Amino acid sequence: MVVTFWGWKSGGYNASSVTDNQGNTYTLVTGIAANRARAAYAYASNVTSSGTFTITINNSGSSGNYLIECATSFTGVVTSSPADASGSAEADSDTTVDANVTASGANSQSDELVVAVMTFDHSSANDHITTPTTGYSELVIENDGSTFVAGEAAYKVVSAAETSSATWTHDNANGEPWGAMIVTFKAAAASDFFGKRRMQ
Repeated sequence: MVVTFWGWKSGGYNASSVTDNQGNTYTLVTGIAANRARAAYAYASNVTSSGTFTITINNSGSSGNYLIECATSFTGVVTSSPADASGSAEADSDTTVDANVTASGANSQSDELVVAVMTFDHSSANDHITTPTTGYSELVIENDGSTFVAGEAAYKVVSAAETSSATWTHDNANGEPWGAMIVTFKAAAASDFFGKRRMQ
């Protein structure tokens, strides 16, 4: 189970933990603050469930949090210590470059799942965020940075060793800060298919 999300809070957003009502244990990784916004992801391996499955993001701040979140169940991932290569990046308000992030190194095996997430602190009603073009598929997107908080999460499956990266184009004419994260997950076997089921 991979939970991708981003949030905004006037004093700066952050999350403290991710839990569910099934007793699964999540590893939470939060990105670098993009002024008042922040991207994050959490994951749990070998997930068990019965009945209604509810995931809770526990915010560091008790009120005033704006959140966009998506939970996706992937099959074909190893059931223990699944995370492999990862990276985070941010840009301050002095830049207008597109949001981009690169893992700190190459994935350790050829067949891996790659998940990337970004957000930025931009008060536009339509930020025209694009899905990264290098084979990614969208998991969730929010273009309204005025009513909500803008950002996108996407994934892809690779079949060769690479140093994974993602780049988003978007409207950021005033140079507001952005933050982005990327992580790869190891396949249980080289022939495994990464199926998915999304909850949003």
